[in-house]
Formats: sequence, C-alpha cells, structure tokens
Amino acid sequence: GAGLVPSAHAEEPKNYTGATDVVSKGELSGETSFTATLKYADPHPIASGFEGVATALPKPGETIGLGGHLYTVGDEPSYLMRGSVPAWRELSLESTDGEDVRQLEQSLKELGFFNAEPDAHFNWTTHWAVVNWQKSVGLVRNGVLPLGRLVFENGDLRVGSSSARVGNRVSTGQALYTATSTSQVVDAQVGLSDQGLAAVGGKATLHLPDGTTTTGTIASVGAPVDKTSRGSGGQGSTTRVIPIQVTPNDANAVAKWQEVQITLGLASEKKEDVLSVPVGALLALDPKTFGVEIVKKDGTTQRVPVTPGLFAAGRVEVSGDGVHEGDRVAVPEQ
Repeated sequence: GAGLVPSAHAEEPKNYTGATDVVSKGELSGETSFTATLKYADPHPIASGFEGVATALPKPGETIGLGGHLYTVGDEPSYLMRGSVPAWRELSLESTDGEDVRQLEQSLKELGFFNAEPDAHFNWTTHWAVVNWQKSVGLVRNGVLPLGRLVFENGDLRVGSSSARVGNRVSTGQALYTATSTSQVVDAQVGLSDQGLAAVGGKATLHLPDGTTTTGTIASVGAPVDKTSRGSGGQGSTTRVIPIQVTPNDANAVAKWQEVQITLGLASEKKEDVLSVPVGALLALDPKTFGVEIVKKDGTTQRVPVTPGLFAAGRVEVSGDGVHEGDRVAVPEQ
C-alpha cells in the first residue's frame, strides 16, 4: 500500500546522472617538473679549410648527408664524409697508414666508389676510388685530397646560423656557420635536492608547447655547476644545479619544434597498491576536510571524507574508511 512516506526521505538526493569514474588500485608515480629546452644536439662551427672568398654556403635548416657539399671558398669545395677522427692532413698515395684513411675508404664504399674491404692503407684501389669520386663531383681527377676538401663527422648535419656570407673574405679556420646533428635533445638543470630523480637511463615525460606529451630517456647527467639568477633588486643569487640531457624516444613527436621551452617531468615519488581517483573528484567538505562523492548502484550518492596523498598524472591518492576499490565517484562533466 501507499503508506506514509517518512519526511527524512524528502532530503534524499535524486538519482545521479552525471559523469563518474572509478576508484582504482595500483601504482601511482608522481612527477617533478623542470623547465627545459628542446633543441638540436651537438652544435659546433663548420670552419673554412681554405683561404679566399666564400662563394657558396648552405641555407639554414638544410640537411647535409654523406658526400654532401658543405661550402666552397674560391673554387675549392668541401664535402662531408663519415668518421670520428677529424681530417688533419692531405690524403694521397704518399699517405702513411691511419684511421682517417679507413674512414675515407668506408665513406667511399658507402657512396659506391670503393669496392674492397676498408683498411688503414691508402693504395691504388683507394687512389682509383678517389679519382672516380672526384670525377663525379667535378674536381680535378688526381687522386689527391688536400686538407680542407673533406670534413669527417659522425652523422648527417643540420645547418644552423651563418657567421659568414657569400662574398666575404675568409681565412683558414674561420667559422662559416654553425651545424648540429639532425637529432634533438632536451637540456635541463635539476637542483641538488632533486638529483636523486636524475639517473642515466631514467624515464622522463616531455610536455610540448601544443599540450601533447611524449616520453624520453635520460642520456647524460653532468657535474654540478653554479647557476646565477638575477633577483628583482638586482641582487644575484647563485645556486648549484646539475645539467642533464634527455633524448626523446620518438623523434617524430618533436620534429616540428626547434629551440623551444618545454616542461620536463621526472618521475619522483612512486607508491604501489594505493587507491586513487581523478583529481576532479576531490571535494572540499569543509575548510579542513576533503571528500569524494560515491555514486551507489541505485544512483544515490554519498559524500565520504578522504585523506588525499600523492598527486600524479591527473590522479590523487585517497584513503579513508568509506572508499574502496571499484567504487564509482562523481567527477565534473568534461
């Protein structure tokens, strides 16, 4: 029958129809943020190997690969070859054995001109490979490579800013432009108190300027250096920081940026087997107490007090008698 409805029921909330999320149990890892710079790695000058007037220079942003043309001074062009030992002498049949000869033969092999096994000895096979390469780039075919003709680098180069213009007189050893590698790195500095977060091989999160995130790996951790920052009153304060470098795991994710400030997140605290809810589910029940709104199976809701713990990646650790794994909690509409 339709008995009298107790007046207490009039206070009951209507069935909840808003957005919900789940109280989940698992690992929560916090993140400490640092300001960082995403940029191309290994900036260094490309210097002229010849004296005279600069007659050809590459454009900033250009990529130069194996065998590529680096610059021309007068009618003397210079070309990029692979290797870690710098070019330091003329190479010809007169040359003594050396690692630079091996690098030359390996590079000419990759370019399709040398078909023996590369070694440290400049012989007639090397001579004819050089002659055929000289023919392909329009040089005098004499098998002699003067110092300056070749630049040995470990990989492809990306051209940066110029310090000389076509038409300038340049001397041997003068910087013509800055080049970098074609891969990007993230440079950051962490305070001494945060040095425990920075270990080579550690994971990092890169928060890019357009709001997307990608991951990286800590590649190097330097020795502490002094960093001076100017205060508002012109007073300088010096702190000790540790420079770190992070390599992005996905080169494509960062490809459209160059020289930008980003936020670098390093995993700080980690907790296993904790209950957590989305940060948006936290309510202030009163000035000192936080809570969440549990949505029961019948659609009614109940506010229960919780103690917040670690905040991480949009979630917050919660503990309290009224909250259990799998409970549904009310969250703001997206």
